[in-house]
Amino acid sequence: MTGEWNSRFNIPQSHLIWTREYLGIDYEDPELERFHSRFERTIDHFSKSDPLIFGLREKIIEWDSEYRQSNRVGLLMTGGDDGLASHDLIYPVKVKSIESIINKAYRINKILEDDPSIRDFQPIIPNQWMNQVTDICRGTIVCRYIDGPLYLGSRICEYLKSLGCYSNLVAVAKDRGYYAYHIEFTFPIDVVNYRAGEATREDIRFEMQITTQLQQVLYSLTHPYYEMLRVGRVMEAENWQWEYDSVKFKSAYLSHTLHLLESLILEVRDSDYFKGERR
Repeated sequence: MTGEWNSRFNIPQSHLIWTREYLGIDYEDPELERFHSRFERTIDHFSKSDPLIFGLREKIIEWDSEYRQSNRVGLLMTGGDDGLASHDLIYPVKVKSIESIINKAYRINKILEDDPSIRDFQPIIPNQWMNQVTDICRGTIVCRYIDGPLYLGSRICEYLKSLGCYSNLVAVAKDRGYYAYHIEFTFPIDVVNYRAGEATREDIRFEMQITTQLQQVLYSLTHPYYEMLRVGRVMEAENWQWEYDSVKFKSAYLSHTLHLLESLILEVRDSDYFKGERR
C-alpha cells in the first residue's frame, strides 16, 4: 500500500490512510467536497459584490490613467486606447481546487507524518485551510510592460493597508524562470465550517499575482510540469542547467531571456525616438 499513488490528489495512498488515522480527516468524504463548494460560492459572491473589490477597480482605473499620462501607453493588457473601464477589470478570484489544496496540505503535513515527535507543529486541516494556505484564493493581473507589476502592486498594497487589511508585497523571482509580484492580504469573511455547519468570521488569505504578458504565456505552458516536480512525480536532474536539450532547460532559460528582453523593450519604449522627441 505504501508504494501506491492516489492519482486524484497526486499524493501517496499511504498519506490518505495516515490522515484518516492521525488527523481524523477523510479526504474522500463527500461532506468535504460540499464544504469546499460552499467556500467557492462564498468567495465568488465576495469577488462580485464586495465594496472592497469595487473600490479597487476604481483605483486601478485611476492608476492606469496616471500611468498613461507618464508613458503614453496603457498599464494593463485589458482596456482600449482611451483607457480602462470598470468592465475591463473583472478579475475572477479563484479558490484552489480541492485536489490542489489537499496536495499542498500533504507537502506540509508530511513533515509530521515522517517525524511524529515534532512538537508545536500545526497540521493543515479543512477548517483552517482558508487561513493556513497562503494562496487558497488568488487572482492574476497581467501588465503590458516590465515596470507594471511593481507600479501597480505597490499601489494596491498601500490601498489595502489604508482599509485596515494586512497586506504584503513580495517580489518573486525563481531559478526555474518565474517572475511576478505577489500581494498577500487577508480579509474577514463569514465561512460555514466543515462538519460543524456553523458560520464563523475568518481572516481569509488572498494572493494577487501581478505579472507581464510574456511571463504569463510561459507560465501557463510550464506550470503543470512544475506541479509534478513539486510532489516528486518527476525527477529533476542535478545538473539540469547543462541538459540543453531538455524541456526544463529550455523553459527556464527562455523565461530568463524574456525577462531581459522585457527590460530592453521598456528601454525602447521610453527612448526619445519613440516618444516623438528625436534629437
